Amino acid sequence: MKNKTKQRTKEVKVRLTEGELARLNDNVALTGLSREQYLRLLIIHKTPTALPPADYRLLLRQMQWMETQLKELAGNQSTDENREQLDYTLQLLSSTVLLMQGAMLPRTFSPFTPNTPNGEEVNPYGGFAD
Repeated sequence: MKNKTKQRTKEVKVRLTEGELARLNDNVALTGLSREQYLRLLIIHKTPTALPPADYRLLLRQMQWMETQLKELAGNQSTDENREQLDYTLQLLSSTVLLMQGAMLPRTFSPFTPNTPNGEEVNPYGGFAD
């Protein structure tokens, strides 16, 4: 069966200065993506994120292991109070793991900075732009 991925047949040539190319290469290197993948994400309004440090990945694996252990403990608890505490801890750990995973996904961005009715620029990450 043929591969059903998109066939990319169109090519775009862009000329950059040495400085622009160096900045592009530096930004790409932080993500672990190819230049092509990096630019495709930008085209679809997603901000590529930098690769996490090795410690981050280790921490995430440890938290996932703790989540598994807590699930096992929660299934074995007999008192309602212990069960509630374990359930709460498990929910907190699960949401933390999801946030950590989500932190590494490319983020959607708008190429235009929105303005408030009085003309102030809005910072997409909260508050007003500097």
